[in-house]
Amino acid sequence: MPVKKNQFVQSLAERWNVSKKQAGETLDSTLEEVVKVLKTGTDRKLNLSGFGVFKVVDRPARMARNPRTGEQVQVKASKKVRFLPAKALKEAVL
Repeated sequence: MPVKKNQFVQSLAERWNVSKKQAGETLDSTLEEVVKVLKTGTDRKLNLSGFGVFKVVDRPARMARNPRTGEQVQVKASKKVRFLPAKALKEAVL
């Protein structure tokens, strides 16, 4: 069962011994900074040692197939956020 944001904020508040509001504001600020780095950073990469790397990658234009009709369609080039977990994170989770 996935952990929802409010459950995560509650867990942070208990761990940091702060109010739920303060923990929520801290989490929101942190996530805003992650987005800012990925959006405007010079190489659009955020390396969090021991956790992993968030980076923006280019997806080239490609041909795809509409599963309903079988018709081939052109998909435009786009950008995607990719997360590569660090070795420490993989070992802790697996």
